[in-house]
Amino acid sequence: MRLPTPPAPPDPVASERVEIDVTAVVAGGDGLGRHADGRVVLVRGALPGERVTAVVTKAEKRLLRADVDEVVVAAPARVAPPCPRVADGCGGCGWQHVAPDAQPALKAAIAADALRRIGRLEPPAIDLGPRLDPTGYRTTVRAAVDDEGRAAFRRHHTHDLVVVGDTEAGCLVAHPLVDEVLRAAAFPGAGEVVVRAGAAPGERLVVVDPSGAARAVGVPAGLRVVGGDHLRGSSPTRAWYHEEVAGRRFRISARSFFQARPDGAAALVDAVRDAAAGASDGAALGGRSRLVDLYGGVGLFAAARGAEVGGGVTLVESAASAVAGGRGWRPPGRGGGPRGRPRPGQPQGDRRQGHRRRLPAVAPVAGGAGGRRPRPGRPRGRGGRADGGHRGADRRRRLVRPRRPRPRRGVAGHRRVRPRLAPPGRPLPRHPPRRGGVGLAAEVTHVLRRFARYRR
Repeated sequence: MRLPTPPAPPDPVASERVEIDVTAVVAGGDGLGRHADGRVVLVRGALPGERVTAVVTKAEKRLLRADVDEVVVAAPARVAPPCPRVADGCGGCGWQHVAPDAQPALKAAIAADALRRIGRLEPPAIDLGPRLDPTGYRTTVRAAVDDEGRAAFRRHHTHDLVVVGDTEAGCLVAHPLVDEVLRAAAFPGAGEVVVRAGAAPGERLVVVDPSGAARAVGVPAGLRVVGGDHLRGSSPTRAWYHEEVAGRRFRISARSFFQARPDGAAALVDAVRDAAAGASDGAALGGRSRLVDLYGGVGLFAAARGAEVGGGVTLVESAASAVAGGRGWRPPGRGGGPRGRPRPGQPQGDRRQGHRRRLPAVAPVAGGAGGRRPRPGRPRGRGGRADGGHRGADRRRRLVRPRRPRPRRGVAGHRRVRPRLAPPGRPLPRHPPRRGGVGLAAEVTHVLRRFARYRR
C-alpha cells in the first residue's frame, strides 16, 4: 500500500515575511540562514547569531534573498548606522550596522570559509591587520548625477538616486578632499563622475561622463577635470594624480586602479614585507631572490619593497595606463624617474634602485600572448635564431606587447567566414587553424568535417 506524500511547505514568494536564524556571513556581507523547506536564505542587513524577520525579495529554486524587516534577537556587534544616508536608502556601504571593531573578524571568517569550502584547504591563522579609521578614508568615489547636476549615490540594486551634493552631511567614508567635491561641485549635463584624490600631496582629479559636460562643471579651484571619453580611443588624453605610500611617490592615471585608502595600501606593503621576512622556505627578500608582483597595477609592492630584493623585480600588468604609471617610482621630493616612457612589454631600468625593473603588459603562455613560434623547417635568421631575431631577443621575448585585436568576422564591413563540409576524398586535418577571430569558425568547420566523414 502506497502511503500518501505529505504536503510540501508553501513556496515563499516575493514580499513574504519569514523568520530566519542567521548562522554565518557570506561574501558580499549578507547573513546566511536556512528556510523551513531547507533552502539557503541570504539576508541583507543580518549578522551571525541573530534571529530576524525578513522580507523575501527574490525566490529561486535553491536560494532565497531577503531584507531585514525586524531584528528579534540582536548580535553584540550590531550598532545604529552612523551615516544618515543609510536611512535614505543609500547602497554604498553595506556594513554601516556593524561595529567597526567587529568588521575585520567577519571578513576573516569569509576568507577562511572560501579557503575551506572552495579551495579544500585548512585555513591558516589570519592576521586581522592594524585598525584603520572607519571614516573619511576613501580617496576614490564614483557617483551618479541627478537632473540638477548634484552628485548622488544609488539605492541598493536600483537606479534611484540618493543626493549627497549640496548637503551638509556629505559622504561619511569619503576623504575630506573628495567629500568637498561631492558636496560643493555642480555637474550639469553629466551622467556620472569619478572623484580621485592624493591624500598626501593634496592633488585632485575629476573624470566626467559624458565628455561634453566637462566644460560646464563647477568645481573648487585647483582641480583638473577631464572627460571620460577623452581617456579612451586611439589617442587618449593623459591625466593623472600622485599619491605617496611607504616613502614612495606614485603617479596614478585617471583609469588606473589604486587602493581606496593610502593607509590601507601602506598596511598591505607592511604585510608583504612581514610575510616575506617570516618565510620558512628561503623565500625571504634579500640576496639574489626575485620579487614577482602579479596584477601589479602601478607597482605598489614592486616599488615599495623592490629595494630590498637583490635579484630584481618583475611586475606583470596588462593595463597600459597602469604600466605608464610606473614612471612615478621615485622617493618624495625627487624629480625624474626611469628614462624613457614605460610601455607594455618594454623592460625599464632604474639604476638608482640598484635593480632592473621590468614592466610587462602580459605574461605570455605557451605560444606567446600575441607572439609567434618559429615554424618547423623555417630557415634560421641572423644570430643563429630560428625566429629571425638577434641573440638578445630571447630575453625581451619574455615580455610581449599585446597584439591589437583583429576585427570580428561576420560583422558588417568584414569578410564572413562560413563553415563548409569537406569534399569527398579530401583528407581531414587533425587540428583546425586558430588565427584571431577565425578560431571559432574554424572549430565549427572542423566538427562538421568530422561529422560528414562519419556519415560517409
